[in-house]
Amino acid sequence: MRLSIATGTGMLRQLPRGAEEEIAMSGALTGRGYQRLGENVTLQMRDWQEAIDFFAEIPAEAIDLQHFGRKPNVNMGSQQIDQLRRFVQARNLWPSEPPEFRAAAEAYFARVSEVGNALMRAMAVGLGLPEHFFDSVTDRSFWCVRVIGYPALHREQLNLSCGEHTDYGCWTILAQDETPDALEVQLPGGHWEKVQPRPGAFVVNLGDMLSVWTQGRYVATRHRVRQTAGDYRTSIAFFYEPNFDAVIRPLDLSPLSGWQAIEHRPVASTEPLQRGLAGQELIYGEHLFAKVSSNFDFE
Repeated sequence: MRLSIATGTGMLRQLPRGAEEEIAMSGALTGRGYQRLGENVTLQMRDWQEAIDFFAEIPAEAIDLQHFGRKPNVNMGSQQIDQLRRFVQARNLWPSEPPEFRAAAEAYFARVSEVGNALMRAMAVGLGLPEHFFDSVTDRSFWCVRVIGYPALHREQLNLSCGEHTDYGCWTILAQDETPDALEVQLPGGHWEKVQPRPGAFVVNLGDMLSVWTQGRYVATRHRVRQTAGDYRTSIAFFYEPNFDAVIRPLDLSPLSGWQAIEHRPVASTEPLQRGLAGQELIYGEHLFAKVSSNFDFE
């Protein structure tokens, strides 16, 4: 068995009775498992999608949590550090049917992770940096995978299947089925462009950390989903992320690329991404956890 769009569609649409409870996400602090329609939230609005989330399983001792919450403008108490530890140490939830799904999924995750590694090396070369410049902050990538199912929008009160947003890490490597006119990306000037699926091809979106590293010269891809064309759309999104404990520092690229140095005003925000975009360093895990812990509504 090979993990494919068809596999993902079949798993989400034909889960055996009780399978949802078997792998249901127990809370936002774990970030793993099945979410029902409407449990995922974007911009405080419920998304019309269901999904199963998986994260890289990295030994807890391999991640340094000691320096979390000790950076300027960060206020993380012991309770929040404990929550971070629970998030890191949680394990993926696997459906018992089909029995071969786990092996196929893990093989797929490993191969697509190699694509992410190649993209990081290509970006380094493109920026005038050594090819393996980013290896030290991505060699234990805390990747995430979402197998997402979108029923068609037929309810008048629903406008979007997934609200507009940017992704949190480095790259989103997206496989999507043949449903047309669903994924939209925002172009400079604010225009929304539909991204049509191409057989055998990934769609690759840029994430927030590329904006931080390049001080905004690489812009994270703002996107949304409006699924009205088909009965049911499936995508498999592989989020290639930095190491959970990676310290992300904006790079001074002007000597290498000829880009003019950017001057930043100090910010008092405790929100990691805002600090990063203002030229300050951030710890990736703090940024990720802040986003994931506000992404779900289980009521």
